[in-house]
Amino acid sequence: QFVSSLRNKKKRQQTSSNNVPTAALTNPTRPPIRAHRVRHDKYIVEVDIMPSSSSSTNVDIRDAIDILANVELLHLWFEPIPAVFDACTKDGSGNNLQSSSSPRTSPANSLHSSNEDNHNYNNVRQYDGEWIEISSSLLALPSDARISSCLRATSVGIRKLIGFPARVRSMMFVERSAGRVGLTLGPYPDRLFHGTMAHHTFHLSVMAGDEEYGVGMGGQKIVIMDEVRLQREGDEVGLNGKRNGYCYCALFRVFFALFEWITVLWYQPDLASYMAQTISSMEKLRTLIERGESAAHAGGELVMEADDWESGDGVDTSMQYPLLG
Repeated sequence: QFVSSLRNKKKRQQTSSNNVPTAALTNPTRPPIRAHRVRHDKYIVEVDIMPSSSSSTNVDIRDAIDILANVELLHLWFEPIPAVFDACTKDGSGNNLQSSSSPRTSPANSLHSSNEDNHNYNNVRQYDGEWIEISSSLLALPSDARISSCLRATSVGIRKLIGFPARVRSMMFVERSAGRVGLTLGPYPDRLFHGTMAHHTFHLSVMAGDEEYGVGMGGQKIVIMDEVRLQREGDEVGLNGKRNGYCYCALFRVFFALFEWITVLWYQPDLASYMAQTISSMEKLRTLIERGESAAHAGGELVMEADDWESGDGVDTSMQYPLLG
């Protein structure tokens, strides 16, 4: 009996010791990406970046903006752009260009002395922004399970053979002080003449961390929100919206709409396909930011390919996102 009581006591101590540390362990599972549709041509995708406790360095919001606005790393995480050929900075930050950094003054203020102007200039936050023109290959269309996906790929290949432009120019506007990056893409090669334009606006903010998925950065996390608006080139309303500005007769408009639907519109990607592509891009961006920009380069050369930045959770996370919630 004495031996059995000692054994029971040891078992109780082992079970109690096993239960204590498991409650303090952080959940290694990543928080799911949130996505919802705002209207027929607009949706929002959000991702949380929470570095693990084992990481020696904490991710700062400025580091996240630097990676997000780095054109050389754009093809690693942003799926619509397979490759970047060239990039040109149109306007630098406010410190480089005096015209963009000097504050706007009213006619009354222009009569003041230069000392007062300098005093007002110091009190006004300098505008920090730069335009970057990106020359890339044809934008990658989002894939879906329909047969139209194969037909779109065939159409893009035929257009390349007959001499259609193989380069697309996109514009990026970076506001580091405001934590905002704008990216205008298009047109996508999804129509015969006018393709779909995509306007991405990335908002970065710091919020309190979630204990369910672990707490990093001193209890804080970085939230990146991508607000996407789709618009067909030449249309004033947007994707699937009503067309304005046509002066044709009603019969010709009906005939043209029917002909366009038979030839082109029926195989265009829908909004859910664009949302799925954005979700995949945001997942790669989270992996890239967590690993750090230096992990992609060694000796000044790019050593990581786009496939290496896939999520390492080993589970199919495509069903975790409320696409049309």
